[in-house]
Amino acid sequence: MKDANDKKTIDMLKPAPLSNSERQRAYRERRKSDASQRLDVYLDKSVADQLADIVGAAGGSQKDVLTRLIDKEYKRLYAVKNSRLKKYIESKG
Repeated sequence: MKDANDKKTIDMLKPAPLSNSERQRAYRERRKSDASQRLDVYLDKSVADQLADIVGAAGGSQKDVLTRLIDKEYKRLYAVKNSRLKKYIESKG
């Protein structure tokens, strides 16, 4: 057994530290089990700047702002008379 005050001898029973790629792989696996989905997207610089302004003014994160904006637009489009979104959703299920 290793002396608790010994800072030079490595602990042979302790698992080796994970590499960056192993930590990233474990993180991705944990995220897969969440009720979320990753979205990678490239935006025009002007749109990205607008998003940054909204995030700065509203506070929170890009995820919070995008979630709120998409939810608001989804509800607006669904409520429109003869909504194409509503027809699309009803045709799926």
